[in-house]
Amino acid sequence: EAQIKGIEVDLLSEVLPSLHQGLVFTFSGAWLDATFTDYRSGQGFDPVTRTYRADMDLTGEQLPRTARLSGTVGLNQALNVPGGALELGVDYYYNSGFSFLAQSDPFTEQDAYGLIGARISYLYDAWGLRATLFGKNLGDETFYYSRFVTDFGTNDAVAPGAVYGLRLNWDF
Repeated sequence: EAQIKGIEVDLLSEVLPSLHQGLVFTFSGAWLDATFTDYRSGQGFDPVTRTYRADMDLTGEQLPRTARLSGTVGLNQALNVPGGALELGVDYYYNSGFSFLAQSDPFTEQDAYGLIGARISYLYDAWGLRATLFGKNLGDETFYYSRFVTDFGTNDAVAPGAVYGLRLNWDF
């Protein structure tokens, strides 16, 4: 049995629209308290011996992959330019960390991390063609998509470091 309590907030607002057109601030955030209320027959790897056990009491532990705090903040600027629209954007994502498994164990935890992203996009209206230069994880932060624990350690799926690219979209 488990219980999840939390709060989620989303905000989208123009910044000083009477002084500056097209600047938009975005924010989304979540706080979660996600715990097992009764989990006396847990299975997993003992944090001391690193061996598999089928008799672990995991009551009170945090649910896997549930960060207590996560959120995104961003700024976007849209400008009318000859032939179409130019958009610039930057954002930051924060995750306070979580455990990949039900038991609290530093061996199976994802530490807190933050990701920076940026993009510049031009839409040529006449053709419906948009070109976007983008960067993701610009701080080259190390974090994991998954972590599978075995008797010999962990098998980690590491998320990509800094990624840069060009994306073309054509609406026809």
